[in-house]
Amino acid sequence: VSVMEPISQGPEGIMVESMLIGMAEYYSAELALKVARGERENALQCKYNGGVVPLGFTIGKEDRLYHIDPETAPIVQEIFSRYANGEPAEKIAASLNERGLRTRTGKPFVKNSFFQIFRNRRYIGE
Repeated sequence: VSVMEPISQGPEGIMVESMLIGMAEYYSAELALKVARGERENALQCKYNGGVVPLGFTIGKEDRLYHIDPETAPIVQEIFSRYANGEPAEKIAASLNERGLRTRTGKPFVKNSFFQIFRNRRYIGE
């Protein structure tokens, strides 16, 4: 809307334009703070903040909380236990791919898929 507003070319126009720009910048900065605060509060309450849901979890439609997915959680448990027993990530990926299992995004497993899983703090309850 501000782009369409006629602003005079005189000194008062400079002040009006500066105020409009300042107000828009303030609104943007305030909105960023509110969004960050909302995301932080959602995270503290274990609520979904968007993005790809980690393998082994689903999101509740009503409560927007993370819930263990009974279909894919055993895959995650298998990955952790096999890796903890010293099995190489490449071998685990090949085994899962042979069985037709896929990552949450539908892609075949690669060794980097596991390192993302191992670094995801949701798997330890955070």
